[in-house]
Amino acid sequence: MPSKRFSPRFSITTKLLAWCVLLIAIFYAITAALMGRIKEIETLSSNIIGVHYKVVENSEIMAQQLITLLENKRRFEILGTAEHRQAYFRTLSEYQDRLREMLRLYPDIPEPWDTLYASLQSYLPEGWEERVDENGQALAGQAPVTESESLIRPGYSPAPVTQGQALQGDPAAPTGPPDFLPDDAVNKWLEILAQARVTNRKQMESGIMRLYDKARRAERTGFLGLTASLAIGIAGSLLIAFLLGRGLSELKRGIRRLGREGRLEPIRVLTSDELGELAQAFNRMTDQLRHEEQMRSDFISMLSHEIRTPLTSIREAVNLVKGGVLGDINEKQRKFLEISGKEVNRLSSLLTRLMNVSSLEARDMVLDLQPADPGALTAETSERMQPTAEAKGIVILVDSPDRLPQVKADTENVRQVLLNLIGNALKFSPARSVVMVRLKSDEPGQRVIFCVTDQGPGIPVEEQPFVFRKYYRAKGVRNSVDGAGLGLSISKRIVDAHGGDMWLESSPGQGSSFCFSLPSV
Repeated sequence: MPSKRFSPRFSITTKLLAWCVLLIAIFYAITAALMGRIKEIETLSSNIIGVHYKVVENSEIMAQQLITLLENKRRFEILGTAEHRQAYFRTLSEYQDRLREMLRLYPDIPEPWDTLYASLQSYLPEGWEERVDENGQALAGQAPVTESESLIRPGYSPAPVTQGQALQGDPAAPTGPPDFLPDDAVNKWLEILAQARVTNRKQMESGIMRLYDKARRAERTGFLGLTASLAIGIAGSLLIAFLLGRGLSELKRGIRRLGREGRLEPIRVLTSDELGELAQAFNRMTDQLRHEEQMRSDFISMLSHEIRTPLTSIREAVNLVKGGVLGDINEKQRKFLEISGKEVNRLSSLLTRLMNVSSLEARDMVLDLQPADPGALTAETSERMQPTAEAKGIVILVDSPDRLPQVKADTENVRQVLLNLIGNALKFSPARSVVMVRLKSDEPGQRVIFCVTDQGPGIPVEEQPFVFRKYYRAKGVRNSVDGAGLGLSISKRIVDAHGGDMWLESSPGQGSSFCFSLPSV
């Protein structure tokens, strides 16, 4: 008997819950990976826009400020107005503030701002903004700067530089209020700023390329993650459906065999969940039914054997009396003796059928398979049923092709099947009707099909699945037609033993066709 294949018990609800948790975990893992990619893109884009773009922008502003310094210096040298001197120092102050802002905002990229600031400080005395008025003139108490002193001269002691290293070759810083810066220093600063712009533009382009690459990776990660999650989800769902469907299929197969064919066979226990428990319960029920069926078969065999001996004695006694061995009998006595003989024969036939069923149930039926002519076998059987048919005014017609392949059959058992089917057709057909026996070969020529068709009342659709079960009799004929409901069951088991099939085609009010097939030689 099939046994459990899985020892631990996991309910269907537990399996489905575990699968849902796994799907959620996979979803969150893929989402986390995608969010990590997006975070990298966000950081890189922030660095490009917030740092390099700002550096380029400030470099351009500072370069413009230095150009403005040179322009104001030229105008002052030509015109000598306080307005241009004021504009010069205001622009210088803005340039210095811009440098300080760059150092404060971007401490991680000191170059070139550290160098530029140190170089600028080397030209400017500490607190020079406080010693210059809004017109760019020295405040009271401060020594004025003469035209000859307006240029920064070598030999001055430079003020301490704490923000960076002064440019190589820069002159020393003065100790008094600042004057115009030398053109060479400003031009050198412009070159540094131009180089800074070029460098940052290259870094921006490189960052944009990395940003594009990370965006493509994020897109690929999202696509692969979505594809993988869908594949895993579909595969897992199909697996769960397959496992559940396999257990249900086993149950359905067992119930179908029991309900339609009356076969009591255990089913496989494939899971340890509720379906597995249900399969085990079905197997226990099957074992119990088989045990009860065996007890019933044994009882029928014993009863048939015990009844057959006294029944044989009764038959012989009736025959002796009817034959006049014990004296002459009148017509009335003969009539009752004939009725007794018929009833004894009917009981004997019933016991024979019961014994056949018991033999088939025990599976000790031995077939003598030999090549046989299906047409001749059918014609012979039909002739044996002619007296019964004539008594009811029914005509038996045989429709058999001239050429039919021989079948591999036990002729006695196949004849019994034909006798049962033709006998049932005669039993349920009205007087002056036709019973048709047709033979044909299937398309490949591998089987021969026998069909017995009557013109009886037909079988209701809801009762057709049960007609081949033992002891089953249709509701409409239980009280009007004799029989034990064994003929079709015996016939089907004989056909199954030959490796053939048996089926029914019937509609209420349009008669019935019982067909079976046998393998050809």
